[in-house]
Amino acid sequence: MLFALGLTVLMLVGVVYAPPTITQLTDNTAMDYGASISGDGSKIAFHSWDPIGGLLTAEIFVVNSDGTGLTKLTTNTASDVSPSISGDGKKIAFYSNVDGDFEIFVVNSDGSGLLKLTDNTAMDWFPSISGDGSKIAFTSDVAGPRLLDIFVVNSDGTGLTKLIDIEYDEDPSINDDGSKIAFDSAFPSRVVDTDTEIFLWEEEVDKIPPVISSVTLDKELVQLGEAITVTVEASDNRGLDTVTADGVDLALISGNLLSGTWRGTITAPTIEGAYIVILRATDQSGNAAEDKSAQYTVRAPPPPPPSIPEFGLSTTIITSLTTTLYLLIRRRRQGKYPETEKTPPLFLSNILSPNPPLLMKTSERKRFVKQSNQPAKGKI
Repeated sequence: MLFALGLTVLMLVGVVYAPPTITQLTDNTAMDYGASISGDGSKIAFHSWDPIGGLLTAEIFVVNSDGTGLTKLTTNTASDVSPSISGDGKKIAFYSNVDGDFEIFVVNSDGSGLLKLTDNTAMDWFPSISGDGSKIAFTSDVAGPRLLDIFVVNSDGTGLTKLIDIEYDEDPSINDDGSKIAFDSAFPSRVVDTDTEIFLWEEEVDKIPPVISSVTLDKELVQLGEAITVTVEASDNRGLDTVTADGVDLALISGNLLSGTWRGTITAPTIEGAYIVILRATDQSGNAAEDKSAQYTVRAPPPPPPSIPEFGLSTTIITSLTTTLYLLIRRRRQGKYPETEKTPPLFLSNILSPNPPLLMKTSERKRFVKQSNQPAKGKI
C-alpha cells in the first residue's frame, strides 16, 4: 500500500517536474546580451558586443527560438543596444548612439524599415515596444541630467508624448495595447539611488460618449426610393471616429473631429410608411451615441390624371367642318347670306351630322350643295 502510494507520488513528481529543455541559440566570441522574446515565442532579439580598435561596438540581432534564422539587423561602429521585440515578432525597438547621443530606433525583424524615432541632444534609452507593435515607451533626460521622464511614441515616429514627469523615472515596460506602463522611480523620496519604487501608469479611460446636437433632413415627405440628404452636428471630448445615418457613413464637411458638421445621403425605402433615421456617432475610444429624432414619410407618386376623351375630331370630321365653312363663305360672298343673319341650323346640323358631306353618296352630296346655295328665307 505504501509502496503503491510512493510510486504514484513519484510518477506525479516526474510529470510536474520534467527536466527543462535549454537550447543555446548563439555560439561566438562576442558578448551577447539583452534578450527579448516575442509574445508568440517565435523570435528572440538581442544585442551583441564586439571589440573594435579598443572600442565596444554592439549590433542588433534576431534569431528564431529553435536557433535558426540568425539575422544581423544593424551594421555600424556605434552601440545599438537594449532591443525590445513586439508580440508578433515583426518590429524591434532599440537605442543607439550612431549620431553621437542615444536615440530611439525601430526596425523590422527582417532588417528593413529602419526608422529613427527621436532626434535631440538628450539621452533616450530603455525602449519597450507594445505587444501590437504600435507604441514604444522609453526613458529620456531631455529635462536635464538625472531628471529622467517616461515618453511614448508611435512606431511610425508620430505622437511623441511625455507621459510621466515625476523626477527620476526609468526602465518602462509597456503592455500589449499601450494602455499601461510599469516603471521604477525614486518618487516620492526623491533620493536617487537610495529608495526606488515600482509604479504603474494607466491611460485614462474615456467613457464620455459623443454628443449629437442636431439632425436635419432636406425633406420629410419623399417618394419611393428617393434620396434624402442628412446633416448632423456632432462633437466629442477626444475626437469622433465615424458618424452614420441608417448605417451609411457621413462625411465631415466643416469643423474638425472634436466638433463639426457631417453630411451624407440615404435612400428612402420602396414601401410607403413613416420611418425614423437612426443616427450613430462613435468616438476614437469606442464610445457611441444614437439619435432617433429625425423622421420622414414615404408616399407613392400620385396616379396620372385621367386622359381627356376624344370627341370624334377625326380627319373626316375636320374635313366636314372645312367643307361647311367653305360653303358658308361662298354664300356670303354671293350675297345670298347677309352678315347680319345667323348661321342657319343647316350648317350646325351638318357639322355634327353622323353622315357629313364627304361620307355622302355622290347624289346626296349634290343635293346638299344645291340646298346650301339657295337664298336664305328671312332671318333665323
